[in-house]
Amino acid sequence: MSRAKAIHVDSTGRVEADGALAVSQVVAEEGKPVKQRSWRIRMVAPGRYEGTLSDASGPVKGVMTDNVLNLRFAMKGGLQAEQKLTLRPDGLSVHNAMTIRKFGMTVATLEETIRKLD
Repeated sequence: MSRAKAIHVDSTGRVEADGALAVSQVVAEEGKPVKQRSWRIRMVAPGRYEGTLSDASGPVKGVMTDNVLNLRFAMKGGLQAEQKLTLRPDGLSVHNAMTIRKFGMTVATLEETIRKLD
């Protein structure tokens, strides 16, 4: 167990020709070196999404219900991640709640607001 750590993420994204969302991120986590991370996710059926994440050890799968996108993926070391992205009423920000588990036990959580900047 450890205390909460500050994390700052700068992201840039674009919609690619095939409709996939590609996101590049620079992640600065307290006490660790800065790292690069990349996402690519696309709709595979109405309300269903699949993609990749450089931190994941397998595919990213998602289900969209109303204004909530639920993502699930495996990470290195036997970790399982579940991410719940909820679009806020302003249409310009998303609440991100992430839980990481190992052997079914919660080992880390993250809560953040993702904002679109012009």
